[in-house]
Amino acid sequence: MQELHINYAPEWFPALTDFNRVILAFSTLFNITSFLFIKLAFGFALLIIINIFLKITCVFDFRFNKKLVHYSCMEKGFSLTEEQKNAFEEILFNKKSVSVELAKQTAKFDAFKALLGSERILTDFKAKLPPSFRGQALVGCDPANSKEVLVALTKFVIQADMKPVLVLMNYNYRTVRSALEEEGVKENVIIIDTISKSIAQVSDEKNLLFVDSLRNLTQLQIKMINVIEKNNGCTFIFDSLGMLELYHEEDIVFKFIYSLTKLLHKNRVNGFFISSKKSFSLKLGQFFDEVVELKKFV
Repeated sequence: MQELHINYAPEWFPALTDFNRVILAFSTLFNITSFLFIKLAFGFALLIIINIFLKITCVFDFRFNKKLVHYSCMEKGFSLTEEQKNAFEEILFNKKSVSVELAKQTAKFDAFKALLGSERILTDFKAKLPPSFRGQALVGCDPANSKEVLVALTKFVIQADMKPVLVLMNYNYRTVRSALEEEGVKENVIIIDTISKSIAQVSDEKNLLFVDSLRNLTQLQIKMINVIEKNNGCTFIFDSLGMLELYHEEDIVFKFIYSLTKLLHKNRVNGFFISSKKSFSLKLGQFFDEVVELKKFV
């Protein structure tokens, strides 16, 4: 039987060996890839040219001064009217108007501040005891307000042109100084701290004295006498008397407080004694010229 040979290649296609076929395939693939690369490169170059053209033809010119605010793009833009320019000048360049407005806003803030914190307590205290008061006063308050009461009394003393001396039994000097700074009290305030020395290494500084602890009442009195001798027109503020009960029996506490009031009276020095325990305050009232009970503020 005779074998049939079919040739699928066109008549003009030369007979190819396997090696020639491989070479032809790679050549065709290279031509196609080169064509696609050229198209991509041309497209990328076209984008760059368009971008450069837009940057050259589109001008963004923003000028801002007293006389002109102008915007232009492709020779089309807008300018502020004379009235608008005057408004800008009024806001940005008229310092006097701005300062006046700030002063008004500050006054409003001060009025709002009077409704908060120590200012409320100070207002309540002034309604019950005039700044001209001279003597010893027991000040009763809620425990939650004791720090604000201390700050308020410090302000009260400063406004009365006296030098405040804070005897701290409830808060340490760092806490009190921070509270005073927050309330804008920058005047020199003398502090006698009866807490810090028992828990940290501290030493006396200018306007800052330390007592070993509340157990050493004699040392506290000596520190007070030294302050009185060196400072005319000072006023003592004690915070807070209830802490003495943690270290001493009630009769010792009463005798000590009575001796303090006598010491201050003898040297014609004012004193405000804060007490946040109502039952304790009732027993102490007999030792003082005035007893003031402050409202509770949340």
